[in-house]
Amino acid sequence: MDEGIFYKDGDSFVPRSTACGPWDPNKLHGGPVAGLLAYAGLLEPLPSHFRIVRFGIDLLRPVPMKPLTVQMTPVRSGRRLILRDSELFCDGRLCARASLMMFSSVNHLAGGTHSTKELRPLPETLQSTHLSFPSASGEAGVGSGFSNTVDLRPVSGIKGQGEGSGWFRIPQPLVLGEPMLPVLRVATTADFCNGVSQTLLNDQAFINTDINLQLFREPIGEWIGVKSKCDIFPEGAGWVNGQLFDTRGQIGSVQQSVMATERFRG
Repeated sequence: MDEGIFYKDGDSFVPRSTACGPWDPNKLHGGPVAGLLAYAGLLEPLPSHFRIVRFGIDLLRPVPMKPLTVQMTPVRSGRRLILRDSELFCDGRLCARASLMMFSSVNHLAGGTHSTKELRPLPETLQSTHLSFPSASGEAGVGSGFSNTVDLRPVSGIKGQGEGSGWFRIPQPLVLGEPMLPVLRVATTADFCNGVSQTLLNDQAFINTDINLQLFREPIGEWIGVKSKCDIFPEGAGWVNGQLFDTRGQIGSVQQSVMATERFRG
């Protein structure tokens, strides 16, 4: 599948139907929003010895399924650290913003190893499925869009009870005709941490207002493992703590702030 989640039309990025979220066919899923902000931050190619170590996103308002524009602003370009801001607009209105921090990768530790934390290996015999999180939680949903476009191999949870894990593969490029770089793949997947650990309480669900990704190496391969847990407090807010993996082990972590919202029932 190579249609692309977005296609370029001049300076605009036009979302396809595969970009929409599970609750409203006229609004984007957070994953494509995160991916496009990462894409914007890399509009100016990085020096070969730099890598992204932090990617912080503020989701300021729902993003319409309409042509979008992006802007990148250099904040610092040093020998060891690069910092860039990226912004996403619809009809001239700011919808989301991000900060990308990059380190020079020349200072490798002699004999250094990656984290020993692991997610259960990718199950070779478990069939991939297109599964929306509303359906997985017993809820009604739009039934199409980004959640149903990705390949999901559930490992545990994903039942609306506050924790879960699974393996995800995005089967198409973020932008039509352009390669799906590893950092775009992981940025676009990171929003699923809230979906995996979605908490459903009585008439309430919880939506995330940000995505804070720490990445100590780029993923290898197409499959990204997600393991996350959500903690909710009586004040109507909470947070998601997640870990991201490839088939070699952990590649980073994700934190998200969540707020209570009316539970969607179709």
